[in-house]
Amino acid sequence: MNNIFWNQLLSLSDNLKASTNAKADNIQSLISQLESICISHEGEFEPADEFEEYVTLTLCRSIAQNLKNQ
Repeated sequence: MNNIFWNQLLSLSDNLKASTNAKADNIQSLISQLESICISHEGEFEPADEFEEYVTLTLCRSIAQNLKNQ
């Protein structure tokens, strides 16, 4: 289990919940945090060994890309 990865996601969740910023600022912050998680864990998880982490990281990457394209 990768506690650093899961702690980063939990921190992201807490930041989103507690945010009082404008919507545009929240989106930019979310993109930055998601990209940071993706970069720091790039190539770290193998689907056969750490499937949950792999799927979650793929989801983070997809969300960040989608938000950037809006």
